[in-house]
Amino acid sequence: CPLQAELLYKKNPKLLNQLQYCEEAGIPLVAIIGEQELKDGVIKLRSVTSREEVRKVGRNGLLVQVIACCRPRLPRGP
Repeated sequence: CPLQAELLYKKNPKLLNQLQYCEEAGIPLVAIIGEQELKDGVIKLRSVTSREEVRKVGRNGLLVQVIACCRPRLPRGP
């Protein structure tokens, strides 16, 4: 599968530090699930390079939206 995922769990994480890690590791898109997102039942997708929110999605639609955001970077099949 051309999509890879990584989980970073820390007590009291700082978003800026996590985004800097993603930049250094070449991770283009992050899924953010904070307290408010848990309450709202959504996941924020954020572009690492622009640090802008790409979209908010429900948990059931996450994979479809990640693929849509990453489609230009995914290799084409045979």
